[in-house]
Amino acid sequence: MWPVYSTDARRRRHTPRNTRPLRSFRRSLCALLLPLIASAQAYGVPVFGEEFDLGQPDGSKVPVRIWGDEFYQVVESLDGFTLVRDQDTGFICYATCSPDGNELVSTGARPELFSGEDLGLVRHLRINPASARAKVQAARSRFSLENERVLAAIDARSAAGSLQIEPPSTGNVKALCLIVDFDDEPGTIDPSEVDDFCNRLGYGSYGNNGSVRDYFSDVSDGGLDYTNYVPTAYYRALEDKGYYDNPLEEIGPKARELILEALNDLEASGHDFSQYDSNGDNVIDGINCFYAGEVESGWGMGLWPHSWTVEFYADGVEALMYQITDMGAALSIGTFCHENGHMLCWFHDLYDYDYDSSGVGYYCLMAAGSHVDSGRNPVEPCAYLKYWADWATPTVLAAPATGLPLTAGVNTSYIFLHPTLFNEFYLVENRQQTGRDAGLPDAGIALWHVDVFGSNNFQDMTPGSHYECTLVQADGQWDLESNLNEGDGTDLFDSDSYAECTPYTTPNTNWWSGAPSFLMVTEVSASAATMTFTYRTADCNGNNILDGVEIAQGSSDDCNNNDVPDICDVTQGTSDDTNSNLIPDECEADCNGNEIPDTTDIAAGTSVDCNTNDVPDDCDMDFGTSQDCQPNAVPDDCEADSDGDQEIDDCDGCPLDPAKDDPGLCGCGQVDDPTDYDGDSTPDCVDDCPQDPFKIAPGWCGCHRIEDSANSDSDPVPDCADMCAFDGGKTMPGVCGCGMPDNDTDGDGVFDCHEDCPFDPYKRDPGLCGCGVNDFDSDGDNVPDRCTDECPDDPAKSLPGACGCGVPDTDGDGDGQADCKDNCPDKWNPDQADSDGDGVGDACAPVSPEPQVETEQPPTLDQPQPEMQLPCSLTAAAPAALLTLWALGASKLARKKKLRFPRANS
Repeated sequence: MWPVYSTDARRRRHTPRNTRPLRSFRRSLCALLLPLIASAQAYGVPVFGEEFDLGQPDGSKVPVRIWGDEFYQVVESLDGFTLVRDQDTGFICYATCSPDGNELVSTGARPELFSGEDLGLVRHLRINPASARAKVQAARSRFSLENERVLAAIDARSAAGSLQIEPPSTGNVKALCLIVDFDDEPGTIDPSEVDDFCNRLGYGSYGNNGSVRDYFSDVSDGGLDYTNYVPTAYYRALEDKGYYDNPLEEIGPKARELILEALNDLEASGHDFSQYDSNGDNVIDGINCFYAGEVESGWGMGLWPHSWTVEFYADGVEALMYQITDMGAALSIGTFCHENGHMLCWFHDLYDYDYDSSGVGYYCLMAAGSHVDSGRNPVEPCAYLKYWADWATPTVLAAPATGLPLTAGVNTSYIFLHPTLFNEFYLVENRQQTGRDAGLPDAGIALWHVDVFGSNNFQDMTPGSHYECTLVQADGQWDLESNLNEGDGTDLFDSDSYAECTPYTTPNTNWWSGAPSFLMVTEVSASAATMTFTYRTADCNGNNILDGVEIAQGSSDDCNNNDVPDICDVTQGTSDDTNSNLIPDECEADCNGNEIPDTTDIAAGTSVDCNTNDVPDDCDMDFGTSQDCQPNAVPDDCEADSDGDQEIDDCDGCPLDPAKDDPGLCGCGQVDDPTDYDGDSTPDCVDDCPQDPFKIAPGWCGCHRIEDSANSDSDPVPDCADMCAFDGGKTMPGVCGCGMPDNDTDGDGVFDCHEDCPFDPYKRDPGLCGCGVNDFDSDGDNVPDRCTDECPDDPAKSLPGACGCGVPDTDGDGDGQADCKDNCPDKWNPDQADSDGDGVGDACAPVSPEPQVETEQPPTLDQPQPEMQLPCSLTAAAPAALLTLWALGASKLARKKKLRFPRANS
């Protein structure tokens, strides 16, 4: 878009005197435009599917492909899945759509960790076009408001009191190219290389076709010598790169902060900024800024390349516009030239800001053409922009002429003006795939339809919604408007494919209003460096009289009011003439409006005439010649009438009763007898209870009963038919009877009312162990395992007894001690005496007399036993009783270990 500048600005032009009418036209055009653009517009730095490596918060990189500019972007993974940056985590994730389709929503799944295909996502996901346009408009409005503020501030400081700015599109123009780097990202491209990139004639590094200076000199035919001052050293930013390039912060403020740092640093060194005002309007002609490293943010955030306004004043001149972009590992001139097209020439963007169409595609610097050959050899501006920049003076097409020459690579073109509107015209130029235009998709004559009040955001091709600059694509497919491509091999005119464009061809040369322009570009030559074409006005019958004049004079008929003689409509195929009477079909009787004359419509079978009255059936009905009662677009006299009563079956309430066409009182096939025996106002013929004055249908309870409304339990069945009249849950007793539901709570196939364990699917009665516990008897001793058998694997015992499960409690000697614990199981010894403590009862051990020998006295309680120690807790202060208990325990332990204490002498 163009920025706003004063309506009284006098733009300096160098127009030859022999083109004064065209010069007057351009001045009128400017006078119309400038008031309309009363606020500064935001320019975009677009990309068209280029690949980038965007940064993740953990320092990793995600390879992506991006379409868009700083105001709106579509970002996809390289395999086509749409991405967003998750606002909660800051990570780039796969996207899905909000339910209303107006927003992209993060899935939280990162593309480096998951496959979009495995996740079941849809490729090339997009939000609703209306929502995309709204987002673009909101972003651009934010930029425009800031632009207006900066312009107002400059205007307030203007010595004249009124801002007067002119585009520095011609002459010797010098701008400023700042280069900045960061502590954490030092510059890697030498400043001298940047200087050569901007200024050196014949520059070719990184595969570029010349320098920025070379480009503007070439496309202006030498009318603009554009150079840039490049400092000899990088300006080192005050903060690390991440401070300025925050992927969660909108572009603008930090970029301007960075640029102002560099400008103030340059000013502090005594730099003279007045040298950058070539046209004396007190505004710096251009501020470019390269920063070290790659762009990493995406989605128009951080330091995404962009163009905006900045406030800075020094040496009597004001800053206005700047553009900033990353240097990357290699420099390319495309984006730089595109952005300087805005600053130097006030060029509009000619791409679609919400990227649902292609604008002028690869055919112009101000659209995708800036990215041809990865930006190393951007194409030329189209004829429209060269005309706007005063680099070309198109030849006005006035008198018919043949063999008009057009040479490619130089700024020659032809213009066909609207007879009454300054804003609309056609331009014709030759574009060849050589030099600057080597990357074009096609070669031949380019026909441009311009309406400076249009916008390349609007691809609808309607009178009120169309491009500012439209490439009239020779094949008539309108691929650019349909967003199918950025241009293809059938867009331009030449003798080998499409050799003419007239009001009668597709595409045609009509004005946007739909009126024919009478522009006829014909006899286009073969594609070559110099091509020719024939221009003539619309004279379809070749009598050297304008068709419009013929029609106005009445010497040619124009029955369809399309400003083309009827004879030409027919002979040139603009209109059909199905009955060969040289009258366009649309001018003949066509009662149904199907664009086929009635006289041929029926004969051709396009319309049916079922009643053979020589009028198409649809017209029969429209004009009332035939009725269509249902309606179904078929005359009634052509449809079935089974009872012959002149009422077709589809509209006859009694189609088989010739005496009736509606059921009446008694229905079809019956005479309407009004007799009403029971006086209930319903004739007996339709009263199913003819003797019951209270009912006309038996209902639930039958005729002569009025209990239909009695419903004690309020269920859907009245009491008369309800066998459980007081049970709201049942109408029949069922299995369990009224008042009890037929439930099987535990699902064991037995209703709750028939079992004592309704919650236990394995038991119907409690059995031995009760509900919920099974009566299983593993050892077959008739004692259930789980509830009473403490020895479930011992069929002989249900309790452990003295010997425990699995061991019988046998007492072989009958002494009251079970064999398993009896120290003498074969002899009666109920006391279990075992004098020597050897585990064998005295009753079973033979006793022999002991010799009388002297021995030591057994230890007493006052004398500690040898090798016996008191526990640490039993101190000398312990109670004697406790010591006694310990001693007894020690004695038992000694016996268990078969220790022997000597006996005392008797």
